[in-house]
Amino acid sequence: MSRRRARTDSMDTISRVLRAAIGGLLVALVVIVALGVVYRYFLQSSLSWGTEVPSLLLVWLVFLGSVVAYHERSHIAFTIVTDALPPALGRWSEVLVLLVTLVFFAIMAWLGLRLTQQTTTSLTPALRISQAWIYGAVPVASGLIVLMSLPRLVAAIRAATATPSAEGR
Repeated sequence: MSRRRARTDSMDTISRVLRAAIGGLLVALVVIVALGVVYRYFLQSSLSWGTEVPSLLLVWLVFLGSVVAYHERSHIAFTIVTDALPPALGRWSEVLVLLVTLVFFAIMAWLGLRLTQQTTTSLTPALRISQAWIYGAVPVASGLIVLMSLPRLVAAIRAATATPSAEGR
């Protein structure tokens, strides 16, 4: 198996694991919200953590979902400019977009990690767990997007620098 194929398989595996985790988080979110409704309207009580846990789950759902969406290229893209470019220039624009993406998410990962570290001693009101559990979604998702950007960037650079005779192979 080629190294390129192994990297693609690794990214696909990460995406599948994330999809399973997202599914589990979504089920937990629905169950907890439904349980909160039952407690509030039928038992005239409330769960002390009934809003805090769904908020935590929703943050992780969004950030992990963004990683899967990035991997599957299912984010919204405006291609009107790149579609109008000549093919060679279009390939270089892909390299530029991937470089900007890589830099942006590397910065997000770094700043998210710093924020997560700063919130380790701050506790949530109901569960009394570290706020870092919430903010940790930022560096994790950003780091995964950086990881998924690297093979794409290498492939885009290869495509942009390929000679016309190599493109036909």
